[in-house]
Amino acid sequence: MPSLLNLPTEILLLVFSRLPPPALTSLLHSCRRLNEVVIPLLYDSVYFWGSGDLDDFRKAWFPNRQEDLPPNWTRIWDLEAFTRSYCDSISLRAHVKNVDLRWHNAEKNDDQDVYQCLAALKSSCLQSLHLSPPRFSFDIPADTAVTSLAIQHDGLRGDFYAKDDGTELSRLHSLFCIPSLTHFCLDGWRYWGSPTYDRPADVREDRMRSSNVEYLTLNKTGVIGKDLQELLSWPKALRSFSYIPYPHRGLRYEGLGNLSSRELQYALQHQRRTLENLEAVGSDGVRGKEGNQ
Repeated sequence: MPSLLNLPTEILLLVFSRLPPPALTSLLHSCRRLNEVVIPLLYDSVYFWGSGDLDDFRKAWFPNRQEDLPPNWTRIWDLEAFTRSYCDSISLRAHVKNVDLRWHNAEKNDDQDVYQCLAALKSSCLQSLHLSPPRFSFDIPADTAVTSLAIQHDGLRGDFYAKDDGTELSRLHSLFCIPSLTHFCLDGWRYWGSPTYDRPADVREDRMRSSNVEYLTLNKTGVIGKDLQELLSWPKALRSFSYIPYPHRGLRYEGLGNLSSRELQYALQHQRRTLENLEAVGSDGVRGKEGNQ
């Protein structure tokens, strides 16, 4: 008598790949045969969104990934339990390919669970690892193979006109230099009081072309002048750049971080050969997009 269990694994994978994670979870507990078939589908791509309001993190993504995660990603509700299962199961470690970790620490301190998960992921062969830490000062382990990073700078909650002694810029450069990092979204970078530069500025040669970042988004930012030229000299080959200044009008910081076309031209002087896509909001508040520069 024909049975679902008698179908070849390839056919089952094709059929089950169209099912949402809740349906796959039900199949997972039905029998050992389907459990073996479903696990690679269910845990290929997993994400953990910690406690708190995550609307900002859902938006703080990259230009080509503005939408929420696709429906075939499996949500991890208990990161600590997932990490234990991941460490105990050889088969599970072999199937996890994409991981997305976002947390706010609004109601619960998730840092320790995240650190344990990152330590466990070191032994895997991930294709992508995205992190959205709750603060700029979060220490990402040096040997973590993070491929994309979305981070909010503490300047959003402080004084945009505060000066910097170089410590913050050095910290930012260390993040840019994570070897596996290719996508970087920075939210709310503070203004350091650098004058507006409509001419080339001197940048540190020891930091030039030291980063593998190819896709960069600066959102709600106040970086202008020399600091922006310095930052954009770090990537070896920047392919996509999105620049959106601090948006609020009628407030103290109105117009903060707006760029003229000349300022943007000089800021991108080190990336002209490789830049393919550019999205920027100018001093008039008009958003412009260009491709294949």
